[in-house]
Amino acid sequence: MSAAMELVRELAQVYTVDTDQAQLVALVQRAQALVNGGDMSGWQPIESAPKDGTAILRPHRIWGAMDVRYELTQTASGEMPWVNGDLTTAWPEAAFLPFWMPLPERPK
Repeated sequence: MSAAMELVRELAQVYTVDTDQAQLVALVQRAQALVNGGDMSGWQPIESAPKDGTAILRPHRIWGAMDVRYELTQTASGEMPWVNGDLTTAWPEAAFLPFWMPLPERPK
């Protein structure tokens, strides 16, 4: 198994709503280092994410990075504050790691 896949599995196993943020940040930084030499400059804490419907990139705990937007929805399952890019699925906050980044520019 690749080092990147080992880190993904470790993140999925240790992350809960109560996970120590320092431990989580360290794991994400290790994963980021494998991907692009350690540049975490694009990832920001979720508290700073736009709540105006702007599409952003979020790391989903199971499905990987996906484009979502904040659109608080009440369902029988509870609050679902994040909706995927094509507006077909609502997600709870716990489905994501506590980071976000702006979507990259479209290719020209």
